[in-house]
Amino acid sequence: MQEEDFGGGKLDHVIIDGPDGEHEEHDNMALVQITEVNADYWFVLREYSEQEIWMAKVNSNMEYIAMMADIDLEEV
Repeated sequence: MQEEDFGGGKLDHVIIDGPDGEHEEHDNMALVQITEVNADYWFVLREYSEQEIWMAKVNSNMEYIAMMADIDLEEV
């Protein structure tokens, strides 16, 4: 199992099922680490901060505007 199997480590919506049948739901998580122990997989996850989410939106908006204006951001 590789990080690429998880969309490059970006997880929009995660449901964690506990051993007691309870579950937790989280949004905007990142995969930090995957470890295999005796054919079981253990995952380390973290939530993206509000600042990280905001910066991703800003970058996405800039890339869209550049694409629509036919501007190569790598040359700027």
